[in-house]
Order: sequence, then C-alpha cells, then structure tokens
Amino acid sequence: MLTPKKAEKIQNEIFKRMPAEKRIKLAFKVNDKIFKIAKKKLKSRYPDLDPISFSKKLYKHLSLKRKFYEDLFNQFLKEELKKFQS
Repeated sequence: MLTPKKAEKIQNEIFKRMPAEKRIKLAFKVNDKIFKIAKKKLKSRYPDLDPISFSKKLYKHLSLKRKFYEDLFNQFLKEELKKFQS
C-alpha cells in the first residue's frame, strides 16, 4: 500500500534524478497552476472587486493565509491526478 510517507520518498527520489532544469520548469508549472486556481477561487468569492482591490486581496490570501494556499495546492493535486486516471 502506498502511504503518504512512501509516496514522499518516491517523489524525492524522482526529484533527485531529475535534471535541475526540469525541476525548475515543474516548479514554475505548479506555481502557475496554483495561481490560476487562486484567481478563479477569489473571483467567485469577490466578483465585484475592481482589479486593484482584487490584486491586493489575492496577494493577501497567497502570502498570509496558509490554509488558503494548502487548499489550492490540494485542488491542484486533485486536478493533476484526474489526468492520470483518465
């Protein structure tokens, strides 16, 4: 059975073997995807904010609210898993 601890160990081994360029590209891809999810989620919560207020709210959520970021990352993982299950 694949436990979270085993999965983390496997992931770390894969990352160790991965060239630095590929790890960096992956990090940017994950960051970009999480940013898009965050924007979509906040837009649904605050549909009437002007662009500047929205940007401030987005920055506040991403930089100060750990739970918000963890939720985004979990949503990202679910979306990525769907790709492999299809």
